Amino acid sequence: MKSTRALLLCALSSTSLQACVDTPRTIDPPSAGEGEGEGEGDGDGEGEGEGVPACTTVTGTGAVTFTHDEGATLATTTPLAGTVYTYGLVALGGGNFVAEHGGTLLRSRDHGCTWTTIGAAPTSPMRMAGGGGRAYAWADNYTDLARIDNDDTITVLTPPPNGVLKGMNVNADGSVVVAMDATLHKSTDFGATFDRGTTPAFSGDDAGLVYRAFFGSKDGDHVMFGAASVGARVSFDGGVTWAPSTGLSTTGQQRANIFEGVFSPLDDNVIWAAGIDVEESLGANPNSARHIYRSSDGGLTFAVVATATPEITIINGPMMAASPVDSDVFYFVFGTYYNAYGTDVYRLTSDGTVTQTHNTNHDISAIVFSPDADHTMYFGLVHEVIN
Repeated sequence: MKSTRALLLCALSSTSLQACVDTPRTIDPPSAGEGEGEGEGDGDGEGEGEGVPACTTVTGTGAVTFTHDEGATLATTTPLAGTVYTYGLVALGGGNFVAEHGGTLLRSRDHGCTWTTIGAAPTSPMRMAGGGGRAYAWADNYTDLARIDNDDTITVLTPPPNGVLKGMNVNADGSVVVAMDATLHKSTDFGATFDRGTTPAFSGDDAGLVYRAFFGSKDGDHVMFGAASVGARVSFDGGVTWAPSTGLSTTGQQRANIFEGVFSPLDDNVIWAAGIDVEESLGANPNSARHIYRSSDGGLTFAVVATATPEITIINGPMMAASPVDSDVFYFVFGTYYNAYGTDVYRLTSDGTVTQTHNTNHDISAIVFSPDADHTMYFGLVHEVIN
C-alpha cells in the first residue's frame, strides 16, 4: 500500500477538481446594516445540553460525519455517490452547523445528527467562514460568494472586482474580510459592500502566486498569506504592513511554496503551515521537501515539525486543523479513492510525534471542531468516481 501512495502522490497533490457548478441565484443584496439583530448568539438551542451529538448515525446527508476519538470511529452516514466534495463546513455554536455539498447548502441544528436542505449554492465546491449566527460560503480561486442567515435566507454577494477569492474571515465584531489575490477587503454590512482594500501582501507578478490567506482566530488583524515560490507574508495590523516569514527554506532566499496554514484557536502566536522547500525539491529526493512547519511568534519565523516519508503523506494542500484544547497539537489528512485506500488522519505534536487513525472514506475535505464539545471533530466527506 505504501508503494501505491508513493506512485499517486504527485498526481493527487497537484490537482483539485471543480464539480457540480450551478447558476448563481439572483437575490437582491441587503442594504447597509440590514439584519443587524438577526442570528446573533449561538443558534436556536435545539441541540443537546452537553454539546455532544445525541446520535451515532447522521441523517439527511452523507456529506458530514463526526468523531469523538480523532477519527478512530466515525458516526454512520448514508453512502455518497458520484464525484462530490464537502469543503464547506462551519460551526456556529449551540449545535448549529452549515455545510455545502454538491451544490446544495445544508444546515444542522442538533450538533450534526440531522441535516436539512437550505437551498442551492451559487457554485460547488465552496468553502465556509462564520460568526454571529451567519455563515458565508466562498469559492476558492473564483468570485462566487454568499451569506446564509440564521433564518436560512441565502444572499448572493458581490466581492471586490480585483482578483479571485483566496480566503475569508468573520471578525468578532461581525465585520467580514475577504482576500482577493494578495489584498484584503473589509465589509461592515455583512458583505453587501467592501472597502477599497489594504496594501497587498505581494506586489507585481508575485501577487498572482497566492495560494491561500489564513486568519488569526483571536485577532482579525492578524493574517498570513502563503504563496508559490516566494514563501509567506504576515501582517499584525490588518494588512497595513507585511513582513516576510523566515525558516521556510534551507536557503536565505526563502524559496518555498506555502499551500495551507491555520492559526491555533488558543494562541495567535502559533501557526501551522504546509508547504514545499523549493531548494530541497531540486535535490536527489524531492519528496523530502514536503513539510509541516510551525511558528510560535505569529508567523515571523517557522521551523519544520514533520517531513513527508513513506509512512507520512503530505500533499500539496492537505486539509488541516489545529486543536482547540492544545496549541501543541495539529491534524492533517491524506485520502484517495484509488484501490479503495481511504483516508489517514494524522495527529502531529510540536515535538514531531505523529500518530494516525484510518477510515474508509475517499477523502476528508473539511475539519471542524465543535465549539460546544472540544473533543468532537466534524469531517466534510469526499466521494470520487474518476476513470
